[in-house]
Amino acid sequence: VGDLTASNDLRCVQVDLIPKPEGAVVLRDFSRDGGILNITEDEFADMQDRYLSCVVMQAFPTELRKGANHDSPLVHRFHGFVSAGPVHIAGVKVVYHADGVDDDSIVFTETARVGHHTASAEATAAALKNRCNLNDHFGEEKSTGFTGWFYDTGLTSPYGGSELTAGEELHLYGRNRCTVRIEYAEGSLLPEEGAVYRSAASDGAPEVAGALELPDYGKGRESHSLGGITLPVIGDDGCAHKAVYWGERVAPAKPEDVYRKASDGTWRRYVPMCWLTSASQQGESTASITAKRDTVLYIRWSLAQADGVVSSK
Repeated sequence: VGDLTASNDLRCVQVDLIPKPEGAVVLRDFSRDGGILNITEDEFADMQDRYLSCVVMQAFPTELRKGANHDSPLVHRFHGFVSAGPVHIAGVKVVYHADGVDDDSIVFTETARVGHHTASAEATAAALKNRCNLNDHFGEEKSTGFTGWFYDTGLTSPYGGSELTAGEELHLYGRNRCTVRIEYAEGSLLPEEGAVYRSAASDGAPEVAGALELPDYGKGRESHSLGGITLPVIGDDGCAHKAVYWGERVAPAKPEDVYRKASDGTWRRYVPMCWLTSASQQGESTASITAKRDTVLYIRWSLAQADGVVSSK
């Protein structure tokens, strides 16, 4: 800003170009010879929450040009505009992380105004994972299991809005949650009403409560951890379903074999095949999965082969 024509020095003022924000409205356009842009105190104050863009200005010593008008520089090039839009002078950078804490987990970045700020709806939409829901909405296309936004990676301090100051950079964190269900595979034996199952082929062996039934995860202690970060309980565990965070490793405990005494006095051994990734006979078994959508694991109970049947007649 100022009159450069009286100087004998070579001066170049480099201004980084910033694209005009989409939807921004031009409030003032300036193009003038002589390389002078004067902004009054009132105009400067009015521009604090607006966007200024201009191109390079160059001024060259007039002595280099024989016969030139010494009242103007060799090159006149200074123009630009002031606009109001989503990018603002002294704006605040807000970074949204979903299902992680590093650069790869960034799903949305915005430049927000100084002052009161709430989480962006666009950021939430970008964070949602397909078919990542809590149990009541299992398998739906639209995600319903998103936690919302938090100040901290451990999701203990919810972000309900804040006052932003110039120069601040705010990082917010959220995670998707999904459901892992347990179902019987095709051909699986089911628990029989009134049957007594024991841990060994002996009348004195302890009874096994709930044998052959689907596991009830609501009875156990719920805990979650990802990348060394402890995450809050979700509170949606129950019979044959468990809620987990996106990317969390799930390794359900495998039931032990159980025994039942038949009417003829022989003992029969029941063995579980789990965890199957398909209900069909061709389903592959796996010890664990990494949950990245609503998932079903299957269990198939069957009688042991002849060499596994124990007789105590």
